[in-house]
Amino acid sequence: MRKILFITIALLFCAGTAAFEMEMGSVTVQDTFVTPAWTSVTFQQPFATTPLVFALPTNQGSDPATLRIRNVSTVGFEVLATEPSANDGLHVQMTTAYLAIE
Repeated sequence: MRKILFITIALLFCAGTAAFEMEMGSVTVQDTFVTPAWTSVTFQQPFATTPLVFALPTNQGSDPATLRIRNVSTVGFEVLATEPSANDGLHVQMTTAYLAIE
């Protein structure tokens, strides 16, 4: 959460007077051992144009993981936790923060 806050503050500082829309939230990414499927996220309010979406993995789970994001639209996106190929590739459930900026 601290990294998301830092990114938000940095964007606000750099933006000056430029107007932009953003949404911050959290999502629980599915356990890919049981359900190897993408997790759908719906924004609280639709954006006028497709936003940029950022999410940071947490330290939940015994192996390192990264988050993949796809199908970003004005109403939401999909996210999946994966592990490096040296590990088993599947990951436990993870609750993470996201930031969407238009």
